[in-house]
Amino acid sequence: MYIRSVDTKAKTGATYTKYQLVESYRTENGPRQRIILTLTDLDLEKPLWPALARVISDRLSGVESIFDEDPKIAHYADMVMTKLSVKSEIMTSDSRRDSEADFERVDLNTAATTKVRSLGPELIGERFYDLLGCEEILANAGLPAKALPIAKAVILARLIHPGSDLATYRWIRDNSSLVELAGIEIAKFTKDQVYEVADALYGVKDEIERALFHSSSTLFPTDETLFLFDLTNTYFEGNAKANTLAKYGHSTEGLYRICTKYSSV
Repeated sequence: MYIRSVDTKAKTGATYTKYQLVESYRTENGPRQRIILTLTDLDLEKPLWPALARVISDRLSGVESIFDEDPKIAHYADMVMTKLSVKSEIMTSDSRRDSEADFERVDLNTAATTKVRSLGPELIGERFYDLLGCEEILANAGLPAKALPIAKAVILARLIHPGSDLATYRWIRDNSSLVELAGIEIAKFTKDQVYEVADALYGVKDEIERALFHSSSTLFPTDETLFLFDLTNTYFEGNAKANTLAKYGHSTEGLYRICTKYSSV
């Protein structure tokens, strides 16, 4: 078993690298190779690839490896084993479904669904949440461990389905798969937890922003400087004649202003 890199050219002309875990085996017609798993991300020095492949092979054989003590190698080995486990479960499930299939005719005109939850945007959001190291950033900023699942759900909910704290709570509770992805116990999930996490995030926003800038710059290196403008509207109900802070202004709803500059600031 070994790891190899493969450069692939997309239709846009961009070239990206993927990494394949390959196994060699013998047949009557000679040696052959098969791809066990494909990794889209491998931030590991190439001289360590054989050690990683050896750890994976040993784990699959139930043998302890001395290379497992390296935290970086162990991290990728854990990720590969998780993916292989999921892949095995899917294949087993498909095989069982085919062998135990019991087909019935269904009238699609009268069929209905209940308790439907969205999943696609949540999976994409969770992927970037992990790539940016958001959980570690929040923990380093001082959020307690018990608040991290709620914080994850709230952050991704605001990204996918923007709304007030109450609207965010209701969407997570009733419409999204974030409760499962974040590991939230739905029976104990309350709107007060959303309010508390929102306040906690605001209290350490400077630390979070600095850490996110560093991780995003590492993940997406560029020479450009990106300026993001807060376009949040504040408005009052009624005439607000007695409120000296209330003034007429321009609405910024629906506008996105992104200014890029090619020199460092």
